Amino acid sequence: MNYNFYFRHSIIATSLALLLGCGGGSDGNSAPSTSEPQPNAAILAIDGFNVVRPNIATTVDLQPYVRGENLRLTDIYAKNDVANCGTPVIKDLALEINTFGAAYCTYAYTITDGHSEHSANLSVLASEADSPLLTPLSEQAVIGDGVMTFDLPSLLSGEWKSTYSVNVDSVVVQGMDDNLGSVTATGNTLTFTPPEYSGWNRIVYTLTDSAAPGADLMGVIYVTVSDDTNLPPSIRAPFYEYNTDTTIIDVSTTPNELKCSSGTGGLCDFKPLLNTSNFIQMTTYNGNWVKDIALPEDPAYDGKLFQLVHKAAYNSHVYSGDDTTGRYLALSYNGLSQTFTNIAGKWYLKPSPTIEAATEVTVDLATLNGLDIIDPEGQTWQLVDVQSYTSTVTPTEPDDINNTRFNFSATNAGVHIVQYIVADHYGGYASGFIKMNVSARGGEATWVDVDGFTAPLTFDEAGALGLATKDIWDEPVNNTIAGFNDAAADNYCSSVGIIPTLTDIQLLRDGNLAGGVLTGDLADWPLQQPYLVKDGSRYKGFRLDSAIVTDYEPYAPYYATCIEARIMKAEFPTYTAVANGEPHEVAIVSMPYANTFSTETVAGTLIAGEVTLDKGTTDGGVTPLYGSTTVVGTHRFALINNSDEFSRLISPTIEYVGDVTTADFDSVSIVANYEHHDGVAQNKISLVVKDFFGNVVKNALVDVEVVEADPDRSVTVEFIPANRRTDAEGKLQLNVTNTAREIVTFKVQYNHRADGVQKEQSRDLLFGPDRFPCGISGGGFNCLPTLDSKSMPGFLYLAPPERAFMNRIYYGSTANGYHYSSTSSPSSPYYDSLPGFYSPRFTKDEAHAWCARNNSMQTLQRTNWRMATVAEYDKLYGEFGKMTNARGWFTAMTFWANDLTGTINLRTGEHGSAAPKYGSVSCVSEAE
Repeated sequence: MNYNFYFRHSIIATSLALLLGCGGGSDGNSAPSTSEPQPNAAILAIDGFNVVRPNIATTVDLQPYVRGENLRLTDIYAKNDVANCGTPVIKDLALEINTFGAAYCTYAYTITDGHSEHSANLSVLASEADSPLLTPLSEQAVIGDGVMTFDLPSLLSGEWKSTYSVNVDSVVVQGMDDNLGSVTATGNTLTFTPPEYSGWNRIVYTLTDSAAPGADLMGVIYVTVSDDTNLPPSIRAPFYEYNTDTTIIDVSTTPNELKCSSGTGGLCDFKPLLNTSNFIQMTTYNGNWVKDIALPEDPAYDGKLFQLVHKAAYNSHVYSGDDTTGRYLALSYNGLSQTFTNIAGKWYLKPSPTIEAATEVTVDLATLNGLDIIDPEGQTWQLVDVQSYTSTVTPTEPDDINNTRFNFSATNAGVHIVQYIVADHYGGYASGFIKMNVSARGGEATWVDVDGFTAPLTFDEAGALGLATKDIWDEPVNNTIAGFNDAAADNYCSSVGIIPTLTDIQLLRDGNLAGGVLTGDLADWPLQQPYLVKDGSRYKGFRLDSAIVTDYEPYAPYYATCIEARIMKAEFPTYTAVANGEPHEVAIVSMPYANTFSTETVAGTLIAGEVTLDKGTTDGGVTPLYGSTTVVGTHRFALINNSDEFSRLISPTIEYVGDVTTADFDSVSIVANYEHHDGVAQNKISLVVKDFFGNVVKNALVDVEVVEADPDRSVTVEFIPANRRTDAEGKLQLNVTNTAREIVTFKVQYNHRADGVQKEQSRDLLFGPDRFPCGISGGGFNCLPTLDSKSMPGFLYLAPPERAFMNRIYYGSTANGYHYSSTSSPSSPYYDSLPGFYSPRFTKDEAHAWCARNNSMQTLQRTNWRMATVAEYDKLYGEFGKMTNARGWFTAMTFWANDLTGTINLRTGEHGSAAPKYGSVSCVSEAE
């Protein structure tokens, strides 16, 4: 059957903030299939992790990691790298940590309630990285699944760099007491052996960046393990946005797909979509953006919704009407998601449920619209763990085994990710993420520019300009102010003027001072934090209220004011342009008539000869500047006043990106094929998209049509990146699993070219190997081939397994306490031995047990596997002949038969009457 396949995946990735978790109770010795998740113990300390800045005293609150009443912290010490990690200072139930330089530290801490004690570990990464938190990952497993591998470059493809490597000494497993798995790191791959019982674990790891020593990164993978006889709760929206519209979206699109981006000119025509759809979502990206969005008015559109998800670095304006003369609705900027509703033909901004910083809300997972947590077997489920790295979250009723609610609050504005784990009462676990949008307090600024110094920006104003700042609540002005570091302040001030010197800001203060008190408009400015100034080549902090000067601290936030340029001013309307050789407006320069300006390249990956900057026609002292190139990369330029070479403005970084309107598939490669159809093994397709000039194209939306024979749609596809859009290198990978033995055709399509031509390529993936070796994904024998009988429809034979596959499913030899006696050597002098094939040696009882194991694993979704009879072996040999030649089976040993004392020789077809000590086996199954 044919169907369009969009978004089904097993590993869930988020891209905004790393999650912080804590452990739960122990299963004890009770069987997990019948035990209920237990409420927190009377006193409990839990392993946790955190990220701090080096060389700065940072307070880490331990309350998210402890449970109990009247607790106090009694002991803390560093378990490793004592010289750099130091000894934290105890402050109630918090620690003040100050590392000496970048370090990865493990601290042991102990709490008491006066009657008992409990200890745990806290892993802390002290990093100089601007964004030290990697995308968190989540994976589900069931008891008996065996080892799991996590290839971090693939899982983190959107943010992985070639200079990253796993710090093997940092990899640890945290989670439920007495039910922890184990993990090892080889290269950049983590190999995880799940715990013995149902529950959840967390794998914490760090990455070292060889290009940025001291700027290590921390990541986490959550693994939930469910009982193999019990289905875990299902979560319809495993990554859920709390305060956005949850109405079902009919159409998702982008400006380029509507052929109306600012790179191609013109407004988007929404009428065809509004005539057929009730809810339209449009997402903007860098290089896929439109400046003005006009929503057409029509009474027929009453009740319809339009959602704008803004991921571009530059702003858009939304109007109600056919063009920009219509009623102005809203400004949209990076990170914002806005929904507009039509009432009686006119459009209005729909208020979304907002959470203000420092405000607590209660979230009930059972009632969130569209989240839909359901237990497939109708069992009651509960919230067993909830954590967030950047906010405070606690279970609302931690002692209630039916609790589904948690309390949330955040001191800082922005996006916060909450990770939660739910469980039924019979060993079924599932996890999900909730994105919480927190708004800054305060509203519009109540202060103005003073004497040519720009007014300090609120946090919201800085966000609208695309500036990366920290939110600071300033109590005297009752508003949230943008906190800058030196790089952000330089980026901001160089586009409007210059950063003031220490002398400049002292003169500003002295000119607005009376009797030692600030007067006039300057008295209304935020004063809680120092302002960033230059003192020679160094940055300093200056307190406007007291004139105190402090040394610059790299990780401390500062208020920023700039001395505005008076002769030359500029606006920079875009941070991204398409590398298609066409001119794109990158600056609008205002100067008096008698003055002129020139340009020069100051930074970026593109050199001067690769980017052309051309002036447009000057009108009223205003001159547009256009940039063009056919090469992707970044570019930053200076605007120089020709009458004063020291009067200059610096542009923000302009990124030139590949052209989605001329994109095509550069390559579509099968990375892995012929994998087993067990719903776990993955066949893989990797593709690269490039434009007319050979540039990689990121954010290109790829459609996928799947053609498979199984009417039940047994295929599951994981897209990397998950949104089916190509990553920064123009790549998209499809990891495909199947529970049906079949050939599946994948048609990858690109439908968003300006010429309207659809680009399509097809690749066939074969699921269910019918022979050894396993296939092109490394070959070898780490699979379990199946073979259809030619004369008995639906009758299947399993090939004799090999040691690698047995290890994969955690089915070892009796020497290790498991289920077969030994393995034959591939160099043994038997006929037809296969190079590298280690065959298990089964007793007859062990052979029966192996077939029974396939029933518990539901191999090929069947539960009637048994040892083959003599007649069935005879039919196999009669249809295929010598099995080594026909299907690569290991036939150096003879095969146990269900109704024969002796064994069958599949090299010759002969029957043996004597029972050997060991033999091989083929398990068989009739169609059910």
